[in-house]
Amino acid sequence: MELRLTDPYGPGAQGTTGVALRIVGELDAIISSAGPYAARTATADIPMPRIAEALGMTEKAARSRLHRYDSPLRH
Repeated sequence: MELRLTDPYGPGAQGTTGVALRIVGELDAIISSAGPYAARTATADIPMPRIAEALGMTEKAARSRLHRYDSPLRH
């Protein structure tokens, strides 16, 4: 399966690399905005084994991801 990106921003983007970087930037902004709330809500309401299963990863990896989402200084 080949992924093809089209430019939803008009002719100003610099090919698929420019489009991909814009999309990643938008996703990063969404995660920065919604991530802390989602991480805190999930860990308050859902047992970690179920979170890990939903994410398709180990509990250790799920904890790490939720910690990253909830950290103010994400890297």
